[in-house]
Amino acid sequence: MIAANIKSQLFRLHRNRGNLFGGFSKVTMMNNCRLAQDTFVLRQLFDQESWTYTYLLADYVAKEAIIIDPVIEQVNRDHSILKRLGLNLLYCANTHVHADHVTGTGELKKLIPSCESIISLCSGAQADIYVKSGDEIQFGRYSVEVRQTPGHTNGCVTFVCHDEAIAFTGDCLLIGGCGRTDFQEGDPETLYSSVHEQIFSLPDYYKVYPAHDYTGQTVSTIGEEKTYNPRLSKSLDEFIKLMNNLNLAYPKKIDVALPMNLKCGIQDELKNND
Repeated sequence: MIAANIKSQLFRLHRNRGNLFGGFSKVTMMNNCRLAQDTFVLRQLFDQESWTYTYLLADYVAKEAIIIDPVIEQVNRDHSILKRLGLNLLYCANTHVHADHVTGTGELKKLIPSCESIISLCSGAQADIYVKSGDEIQFGRYSVEVRQTPGHTNGCVTFVCHDEAIAFTGDCLLIGGCGRTDFQEGDPETLYSSVHEQIFSLPDYYKVYPAHDYTGQTVSTIGEEKTYNPRLSKSLDEFIKLMNNLNLAYPKKIDVALPMNLKCGIQDELKNND
C-alpha cells in the first residue's frame, strides 16, 4: 500500500512537472515569436551634465535609424551603439535650437557622412532638411510625424511615432513641467496653446519622452500630464502668470550653445590673421 502511494505521488509530481515545463516552453516560444516580430528599437540615452535625453529610434530589420537631440559630448557613445547594432543612421533630428548644450549633429555627420540633419523650418538654424507640421520622417517601416509646438522657442517641434504610441516632446512638455519662456522667442500663451492643441490632443495612453528631466524620471503619459502637470493643467491665465514669475537664472551655456547650434553644432575654426 505504501509503495503504491509513493508510486502515485511520483506520477502526480511527474505530471505536474510536465505541465509546468510545457507551459514554460509555450510562454517562451510565444515571447520569442513576439520579439521576432517586434523590430522597433528605442534607446533612451542620458547626458548627466545637461540633463538631456537623446533618443535612438530604429527599424532593426531594415537597419535604419534616426537620433533625436544628440549631445556633442556623447557622440562617441551614440556612434558605438549604432555600430554595435549594425544600424545605418539616416537622420539627426533636433526638437529645437538648444540653449543648454551643443548638439552632436555636426560631429555625427562627420563620422557618418551619409547622415542628414533635420530641424524645424522656423528655427533659423542650418540643416540639410527643414520640417514643418505634417511632415513624416521615415526609417524602415516606421516613421515619426512632425508637429510644430512653439512657445519655448519659435522652432520647437514634437516628433510623434504613432506606430509605437510615443511622443518626443523636446522642451515643450516635460514630466511635470515645461520649457521656460523668458528667452529665445519664448511666449507662455503660445506654449500653452501648442501643448494643448498638438500634444494633449493625442490619446491618453501615448507615452511622453521629454528632452530633459531633473528629477530622475524617464517617461510619462499624455493622460498623466493632462491631469497632474502642475503648470499645464492650470488655466491659461494662471499659466501665463506662473511662467512670467519663475525668475530663473540665465542659462550658463547659452552664449556658447546658441551660436554653435545655429550651425549644426560645428565650431568655426580659428583664423590666423598673422
